[in-house]
Amino acid sequence: MEAEKITGMILDDHSISFANNGIIDENKLREIKSIGYDDFKEMLKVKNDFCIYIEDGNGNVILSKGSSKLGKDGIFCRE
Repeated sequence: MEAEKITGMILDDHSISFANNGIIDENKLREIKSIGYDDFKEMLKVKNDFCIYIEDGNGNVILSKGSSKLGKDGIFCRE
């Protein structure tokens, strides 16, 4: 459920969204990229650790953010 919540918050019309109707707001994306993981997690109001990794249609990473704790479980969020 939290994955759906996070996706909805970053891709729909919310204060932390960087995309709306499939269009990316470059300024908002830069702002989110500059936020540390812990602050981002708090803004999303989620309890569990997560990794967000989004590429554009050309394979370029547009957002990668995740907990370092996940690396202990063999899960890595590329940056």
